[in-house]
Amino acid sequence: MKALLSALSAVLGWAAGFLYYATYMTFFTPWGRPTDVQAMLFWSGVFVSIAWLLAVLPFVLLVDETSKFLQLPGAVIVGAIGGLVSFLLLVGWWTGFWTDGLYLVYALVVGATTGAAYVALMRLARRAVNPAA
Repeated sequence: MKALLSALSAVLGWAAGFLYYATYMTFFTPWGRPTDVQAMLFWSGVFVSIAWLLAVLPFVLLVDETSKFLQLPGAVIVGAIGGLVSFLLLVGWWTGFWTDGLYLVYALVVGATTGAAYVALMRLARRAVNPAA
C-alpha cells in the first residue's frame, strides 16, 4: 500500500511541477507560453521516477507512518528538501540547471507536493479501510 501511494504521490508531484513550469513560462518569460513541453514532461518524468525509486520508496518503507516526517507539515518540508537534493544529485551537478531558479523551485514544488499528496492519500486509505477512524 505504501509503495503504491508513494508512486501516485510522485505522479501528483510531477504534475504539480509541470503546472508550475507552465505557469512560470507563461507569465514570467518573453515567450508568454510554455516551451519545450514534450522534453520537460518526458525528462522530468524520467528523473522523478528515478528519485521515487531511489529516495521516496525506501523512505516511506523504512519510516514509520506515525513519524512526524510523514505527517503535515513535516512531510511537505522533507519532501521539498528531498526534491531539491534529488534534483541536485540526479541532474543539477552535471548540467547548468542548478544555476537556474526555475528548476530549483520546480524541484521544491515536486517534492513538497509529493509529500503533501502522500499524507493525504494515506489518510484517505486509512478511512477507506476503517471508516469509523
